[in-house]
Amino acid sequence: MSTNVDMKGVAKGALLGGLGAGVVGIALYFVGAALGADFKLKDPASMGGVEVMPPYQPLVPCLMAAVASIIVVAILKKVAPARAWNIYVGIAVVVFLLELYFPFTAFADLKTILTLEVMHIPASLGIVLGIKKFGFVAASPT
Repeated sequence: MSTNVDMKGVAKGALLGGLGAGVVGIALYFVGAALGADFKLKDPASMGGVEVMPPYQPLVPCLMAAVASIIVVAILKKVAPARAWNIYVGIAVVVFLLELYFPFTAFADLKTILTLEVMHIPASLGIVLGIKKFGFVAASPT
C-alpha cells in the first residue's frame, strides 16, 4: 500500500500525541509518587541542581520528541517518500529502546525507575500513533 505524507497532519498528530502522552506522564508521576517513588536524582549537579524531578517534567520531553518526530518525518518525506513510515517506525523503535537506559543512570530508587520506564510507553505510542492517524494517508489508486 502506498501512502502520502501530509505534513500538517504529521504536526497535528505528533503534537496532540505528545501533549496527550505528557498529560498521561504527569498522571503516572503522581501514581508513582503515591506508590513510593521519590524521583530524586542521583547527581543533582548534572541536571542544573534539581534534586527532585518536578511533576511537570514528563510533558517537556514528550513535546520535544514530538517536534523531533516532525523534523524526522519531514526529512524522510524528501529522501524516501515511499518508505517514510517504515523508516520512521524503525527509528522510533530504536529511540524507544535507547530511552529505556536513562532512568537507570539518573535515578537510584527502583520505584522511580519503574515509573519512568512505564512513562516511556504512552510517550512513544502517543506520538507514533498520532502521526500515523493524522499524517500518513493511503494514496488513492490511479
